[in-house]
Amino acid sequence: MERHMTQQHLADLVGVALRSYQCYEQGTRQPSFDTLVRLADILGVTTDYLLCRTEK
Repeated sequence: MERHMTQQHLADLVGVALRSYQCYEQGTRQPSFDTLVRLADILGVTTDYLLCRTEK
C-alpha cells in the first residue's frame, strides 16, 4: 500500500519519534497496542492488515 507519506510525517501523526517509527517498519521494535490502532486509523486499514493477518 502506498500513501505517499514520509516516515517523519507518519511518526508525527502517530505521536512517536522518527527512530521509533523506523524501528517499527524494520521489525526491530513493536508498537504498543494504542500506537498500532492509531496507525491503522491513519492509514485506513485494519490492525489485522498491519499484522499481516489479512490481505484486505
